[in-house]
Amino acid sequence: MAHRLGLVLDLDAVDRVGRSVPVIVDVEPSGAALMEDLDDAGGIPTVFGALGDLLHGETILADGRSMAEAQSNAPRPPARYAIEIIRSTRPGHFEWCVESRADGALIKRSAATASLLRHSGPAFVMGDPEEVARRTGADSSAPPDAVLVLSGAGPVGGPGMPEWGMIPIPAPLLDQGVTDMVRVTDARMSGTSFGTVFLHVAPEGAADGAIGLVRDGDLITVDARRRSH
Repeated sequence: MAHRLGLVLDLDAVDRVGRSVPVIVDVEPSGAALMEDLDDAGGIPTVFGALGDLLHGETILADGRSMAEAQSNAPRPPARYAIEIIRSTRPGHFEWCVESRADGALIKRSAATASLLRHSGPAFVMGDPEEVARRTGADSSAPPDAVLVLSGAGPVGGPGMPEWGMIPIPAPLLDQGVTDMVRVTDARMSGTSFGTVFLHVAPEGAADGAIGLVRDGDLITVDARRRSH
């Protein structure tokens, strides 16, 4: 959409917006509630009201009202939801992380496990869905500190950048109680997906990107706090 409007939307812009716009709705995958809970708490109009000056008040909405009017008339959430569902502030959602031999990657920080935002571990590499299914199944040998890597799933390699980024936790580790692991991929994932996943790695593996050079056992270090991987 930005391209069609003649706007420059580069990774710096994504990073700036991702860090400055707060996450205020406590619904999955960045929270605990469900969408129906958000509706009970006042829905999108109440979210508009909570965002305040971050939105342009003069913008005209589909029903003919201005954004400012919609904000001023937004229903107040019931007391039981005021804190639980719609919050006043919270850290940003997306961050751009860079590496020495790539343009970068994105992480949905608000849906990640805080303790894994800085992590080092051996690579556990996969190249397609069949290999993912095989290597994360009951006979998986992935160690608990592994970084799961999926290469070849970008716009060219997929093709089309399929939603393969939320690589499943290997079955034996799930049995041990592991609920999240660091994942690095040139794929994307659904907006409802969660986990510590570094997505959209560029250049992608199919375009001679560095992610295509990674082999099992290579040490991978990620540090979202320093914006590196």
